[in-house]
Amino acid sequence: DCSMSGSGIGPNIAKKMARPVGWLAFYNPIAQRELSFANYWNDPGHQRLFVREAEFLPSVNGYSSDEGNGDMAKQRANFLRVGRAVFLGSADDDCINPPLSSIFQFVDKDGNPASVEESVEYRTDAFGLRKMMEEGRAVLRDCPGNDHMSWMK
Repeated sequence: DCSMSGSGIGPNIAKKMARPVGWLAFYNPIAQRELSFANYWNDPGHQRLFVREAEFLPSVNGYSSDEGNGDMAKQRANFLRVGRAVFLGSADDDCINPPLSSIFQFVDKDGNPASVEESVEYRTDAFGLRKMMEEGRAVLRDCPGNDHMSWMK
């Protein structure tokens, strides 16, 4: 159930915080340690802070400055070893914000929806998604009408 995590912060509170102060709340060591979704928070209006403070997503998406350690190359090679990848999401997801970020869509710094092809990680092919899509080995699908818990049915 997406209604409440062990932290006591449910999706409604998180969504209300998202636009005005999400970056302030989620880009700090306590939130990064205690709130799983804070590790996935990528505020388009605060990219420098995201890259500096978020512990998980910048590294996975190839934003972090410590790429010289070989982890990104290894992660990309591992991702490309997958024969076929199918990613599903729904614009009606009531937990993920923005809903279609589960299929790599995002909002730009002005809050407008943007496609995966417009993302830095896709354009640079940071982790291999573009290559897999060009080869027909990755599929991204919006499955309308599914809330967050529908995937469990």
